[in-house]
Amino acid sequence: MRKSAASQVSSSRKFGRIDADFVKRRNDFFGSNPALDPMFIIEQWPLFVGFVPLGTLLARYELLKMIQNVPGHLLEFGCHQGAHLHFMAKVLQLLAPNDLRKIYGFDSLLGLTEFSEQDRHAMKEQGNYRGDLGIMKKMLELHDIEDRVEIVVGKIEETLPRFLRDNSHHIYSYVYLDTDLYQSTVSALDLCWPRLAPGGLIVLDEGYHDRFPGEGAALQEFLRKIPGAFECGHFPFTRQPMVWIKKK
Repeated sequence: MRKSAASQVSSSRKFGRIDADFVKRRNDFFGSNPALDPMFIIEQWPLFVGFVPLGTLLARYELLKMIQNVPGHLLEFGCHQGAHLHFMAKVLQLLAPNDLRKIYGFDSLLGLTEFSEQDRHAMKEQGNYRGDLGIMKKMLELHDIEDRVEIVVGKIEETLPRFLRDNSHHIYSYVYLDTDLYQSTVSALDLCWPRLAPGGLIVLDEGYHDRFPGEGAALQEFLRKIPGAFECGHFPFTRQPMVWIKKK
């Protein structure tokens, strides 16, 4: 049965309280244990990770397994600090160590700066989610995976058409959309779908998120253009990514 709008709001408030309670407990813990070695935290990360980010990582792993045998490179739109780029590169190295697939990350690295009418509430996030290209590259070198990842810096609506023209021989197995905004999501959906291999996935991190409605608006418009050409689903153990689209 579909939830009412009131119950959806109540659920959102519930998650907000749960998240805030966890953050407080975590801050209290580190406040009383200030001498913890960062390497201990990194190596023993299951002790510290919360349910929400753990669910996200598990979902992203399941998605990568779904495209393990689908040909084509991987694209991410909206990279922030590059954590998901690194995660994909490491998982791909484990699942398919001998293939030639690469991961291309697209981001202006300026944070959220340009908004459409469809973005509404997201306008409050202006300037958030800036990236640091230098840190991203250093981390890729640290893990010796720089050959797996290429970062395309600039406004997606401008860089993506040029990238696709320059790489007209490419096909893609996986497109992860996490720009939070309407116009960049429209561009990525319209331009990447024709290059997506059958069985390939398009994933929306905020596919129907109240805080970032632009992604959902772009998705609704796009799906009306391709009736019968896709399957969709989600994972019940995670809030994000919110929806995946599989090309038939």
